[in-house]
Amino acid sequence: MEEDQVKLAALIAELEEPVGLCDLPAIYPPNTKRKKGRVIKNFSEWIEKEPPVNWSLLHDTHEARYGHMTTNLAKVYNFVLRGNRALPLTAIVEAVFHGTLRYFRERDELAKKHIEDNQNTPYCSRVMEYMAKKVEKAKKHTVRLIGNQERRYEVQLPTDGFGSGHEVKTHEVKIGTEFYPPCECTYNKPKLLHLPCSHVLAACGQIELDAISFVSPYYLKEAVLNTWTGEMTGFRVVGNFNKVNDGERVYIPHPDLRRTSKGRRKARRIRNDMDQSEAGGATRQCLLCAAYGHRMKY
Repeated sequence: MEEDQVKLAALIAELEEPVGLCDLPAIYPPNTKRKKGRVIKNFSEWIEKEPPVNWSLLHDTHEARYGHMTTNLAKVYNFVLRGNRALPLTAIVEAVFHGTLRYFRERDELAKKHIEDNQNTPYCSRVMEYMAKKVEKAKKHTVRLIGNQERRYEVQLPTDGFGSGHEVKTHEVKIGTEFYPPCECTYNKPKLLHLPCSHVLAACGQIELDAISFVSPYYLKEAVLNTWTGEMTGFRVVGNFNKVNDGERVYIPHPDLRRTSKGRRKARRIRNDMDQSEAGGATRQCLLCAAYGHRMKY
């Protein structure tokens, strides 16, 4: 009995062991070995072994924004449809349709009001607040010219103190010419957000260049207004779907949704494939061959 308990405890410990992110063939070779979860003492030691493109926007080279659009977005509809789940299907579609129309009407009115109240600013309020915040931050940066023919600058970030314990962080900024105006920064935010970062603003201050030209035209007030000016057509234009002949009415209960226990159910949310995967525990993946169902032994 004691031997069985020891084996069971070892098996449970192995199943509950933290599993790192899978290897990327383009970054790590197939024979890359990682530390076990129980050997890693802190988060920084674990995250430095993971591919930076998976968790840092700075290293996002293909503008994929890894993990920004996750399957958690599907779970949001459990909250949106919380009051409509007991209604028939056509009523749920109609409620979502009218809610979307109300959503567009409210934001269309806000966009028009913003244009009338802020005629001196070309961009929406969020962008102007962002630019004002980054301008204040750019005043604390130190800028050095490092380019010969090109307008390349080294921007040094402020530090909290002196000595070897305080790392000096710098970013390189490249400002385009009059014929090729885009800007580049090793911080990578201008490429991802289409907005100048504080390092670009600090470099533009050296040559007295208005950095507002690096803001994407998608942030213009007119562009925001055009987002909410679309028209929608109700689904009842196609037909009325709430009338069914009595002879054609057939009720077929879903076998997977049949209740097998007594009493009130504990959860009323709509379940999907994510709930099934979570109920089955963590998926085991080999760190050597990237196959599922087993793990590589160290």
